Amino acid sequence: MVEYHLIGGDSREYGPYSEEEMKGLMSDGRLKVDSAVRVDDGEWKPYSEYPELIDAMPATMGQVSDNASSGKHMALLSRVKKPAIFMMVISAFSIMAAIFVLIASMTGAIPPEIQKLLDEKGIGVESYVILMLFNIIILVGAANMRKGRYYGLAVVASVLCILCNSSLYGLGLIAGIWSMVILNKTEVKTEFR
Repeated sequence: MVEYHLIGGDSREYGPYSEEEMKGLMSDGRLKVDSAVRVDDGEWKPYSEYPELIDAMPATMGQVSDNASSGKHMALLSRVKKPAIFMMVISAFSIMAAIFVLIASMTGAIPPEIQKLLDEKGIGVESYVILMLFNIIILVGAANMRKGRYYGLAVVASVLCILCNSSLYGLGLIAGIWSMVILNKTEVKTEFR
């Protein structure tokens, strides 16, 4: 009859146990998938490497894969967090600036020489409304990117940040390119939900 030995949480050796006793220890949660186990006088291997014991660990295996998946998702979130926040700050500033200019334009608070220059360039109320709408898309896309959701929206937000906010001392350009570099990494793409 095969006898199993294990290393406990206190780093001490326990056993011998039968196959059924080992399965019982796993089912009771007293063993982990990576607990060191050996048969008779064999070498120490993780519990998961003994095929005859595997049927006692389906729930534990699911927890291990869930933990690994959760760890990968947390790594994704840490990679996309900074560029997403950067884009959110820039878009929030742009939205506030557009609202301020809209209010100033409607109330006639813009000096006549500046209003004349804006009119010559074809920049009117509709330009600020469009800029505001695009920055709302950037804000929503960056907020979802920060949570690891809606990959396509995150890409659209990054491109819009480059196109719409580059005039902010190049900050929109930097944020958008940084975001695109992170989003184009294969390991990032696959972890988006």
